[in-house]
Amino acid sequence: MRRFVSLLPYIAVLVAIAWLATRFRLVLGLFLIAHGLVHLLYVVPEPAQKSGDLEWPFHLERPWLLSSIGLEQGAVRSIGLVLMIGTTAGFAIAGIALLANLGWWSGAAIAGAVVSTALLALYFHPLLALGLAINAFVLSVAWLRWPALSYAEV
Repeated sequence: MRRFVSLLPYIAVLVAIAWLATRFRLVLGLFLIAHGLVHLLYVVPEPAQKSGDLEWPFHLERPWLLSSIGLEQGAVRSIGLVLMIGTTAGFAIAGIALLANLGWWSGAAIAGAVVSTALLALYFHPLLALGLAINAFVLSVAWLRWPALSYAEV
């Protein structure tokens, strides 16, 4: 009996994973919305830095690619804001459409991922590489239909 009790946390995790696997549409829909909302960090003031902290990666004032063509600071920020709004809206619309089981969710997810990739590329910081990987995942799910969502109806 004691051995079984010690396995209870692992059993609970496995049951949760199994339940989430059958609810892939729900998890992916919420994930798309959350990923879109993360892009709003570009307009959040940079938190105070302590020594040894990682550098804040969300800067619309430091575009490594746009700075080489001589655009004014206002134009650089405006481009970033438009891309940020497009990304957030695209992922939010895709997530809501997926949760509502609307077939066109994938188009919005692809648009959100493409705009997000443009934003991350123009205002690149090494810590944002995870965002590029997430966009690649979203594209694989939305465009290539992998994994199939048909088995996981909500």
